[in-house]
Amino acid sequence: MWKEEFRAAVSAYFQRKYCGRYCDVRWYPEGEQIGILVLHGKNVRTANVEEHGEERALPLREITGDTIRYSARDGWIKVGAASVGDAKMLVELFATFLIGDEMFFAGPLADDLYTLAPIEEAAEEFAFRFGWDPAVTDVVVREGASMAVARSGGGGGRPSGSFFAPTITPCRV
Repeated sequence: MWKEEFRAAVSAYFQRKYCGRYCDVRWYPEGEQIGILVLHGKNVRTANVEEHGEERALPLREITGDTIRYSARDGWIKVGAASVGDAKMLVELFATFLIGDEMFFAGPLADDLYTLAPIEEAAEEFAFRFGWDPAVTDVVVREGASMAVARSGGGGGRPSGSFFAPTITPCRV
């Protein structure tokens, strides 16, 4: 029952956001954890294609997959989604329909699972260390968020006394 309610709520959210009609939620219990794959359409885009020697505009709605992994024993949830907004909504819907408390993951320290202190302290000298795992060959920073930015006297939006900028663009490190 709650799985169907969760699927219906997730489907309604993505239908409102991306105007699509496809949403599939797949469950993968793994020991004490639950893995969930949410497949849904993205915004329509148009591609020019060749068909029988003629050019034709083909509208298409790509299907993307968001992931949720939850450990009831350890009380954590991990979400991989196309946007921060989608991730937050998936967490809220998961908490609402599977735990029965939409605020379960919304506590004041819920986002403070990791710290940027080592990066801030090392400044430009910071480097990810992954030599202990031969399967990892490099790291790509995909997203960053700043809770507060202090502006320097000259404006420009950069924090004073820090090398951080309020926007982080994808980069390979």
